[in-house]
Amino acid sequence: MVNWTLVFASFGAVVATFDAYWFLRLAYTRIITLFRRRMAITDDSIVYSICSTHDIDFFCHMNNAKYFKELDFARFDFYFRSGLSDYVEARKEIYVVQHAAMIRYRRPLNFLMPFIVKTKMVYYDERSLYFEQTFISKPDNFIRAVALCKNTIVNCNVMNMMKELYQFDQPECPPDLAKFIEANEISSNKLKLKGHPISEGTSLSNMDKKEE
Repeated sequence: MVNWTLVFASFGAVVATFDAYWFLRLAYTRIITLFRRRMAITDDSIVYSICSTHDIDFFCHMNNAKYFKELDFARFDFYFRSGLSDYVEARKEIYVVQHAAMIRYRRPLNFLMPFIVKTKMVYYDERSLYFEQTFISKPDNFIRAVALCKNTIVNCNVMNMMKELYQFDQPECPPDLAKFIEANEISSNKLKLKGHPISEGTSLSNMDKKEE
């Protein structure tokens, strides 16, 4: 006989300890892509979603954390269906990290509002892939938010990978993405400066004490 009290208690413990939704959503995304058509690296990936009770903030708008989760799963769909994930998973030394992201909100996504996340790879360099991702509400087709994301593929020459997989030449970098890359390089160089308080892990409070 099943001890349902123990089952529910165990399930509650798992949910309380881990982000169970993230792992279940990833598994769902992986399974669904098996039944969706393969896509070219130049195609747009479209993922459907809705703003639910788990996603809202005090004003019944979709909260900021949910936007970034949706960006993750939309890129997973892109990786799975374009064949990029097969390439990465076949090489133990290679892995992908989210290196940087910037999002601009135009209008909120409200409670129970359906929307899509459209993902397009717009540029790549020797180390990273760059994506433009848009949140589009339905049925009005209004772009609610736009994000730029940098995915670095560690231990991989992305130029060689793109030629090997797709015979795809490096596209021209869009102007807004060029500024995004520049801003990240400025931030990175600032942290590398010897003697810079941020690079040495000095807090602002400690700086104030030194100045006194």
